[in-house]
Amino acid sequence: ERARLNDEVGHLKASAAAAERQSRASLAESGAQLERANAEVAGLRTALYKAEAAQAQLSERAVQHQEEAAKRTREVAAVREAARAAASALTAADARRAAEAAEVAATREGEALAMLREALG
Repeated sequence: ERARLNDEVGHLKASAAAAERQSRASLAESGAQLERANAEVAGLRTALYKAEAAQAQLSERAVQHQEEAAKRTREVAAVREAARAAASALTAADARRAAEAAEVAATREGEALAMLREALG
């Protein structure tokens, strides 16, 4: 009976040792999986931070481009207005010159008519 009990205790100890080894192996595997998951999370966080930084930089560039475009639009409008003003000034100057020339011509014509009247007597 004692031998049988010793044999049964031996089997139980062996089973307990096997169960402990299996439990430790499972625990080690779980730990490794947890480490891999943590490393993946850290990688994803880093990628997220980089993406957010890139997005902020792109947003800043977009604002700068919009401001530059608005500035260029204002510059173009100012140049167009200056060109219109210059064209108006030229048109006004041409009109003044034409009026002066017409006045001079009318004066000369008047003088010529006066001289013709005098000559005709």
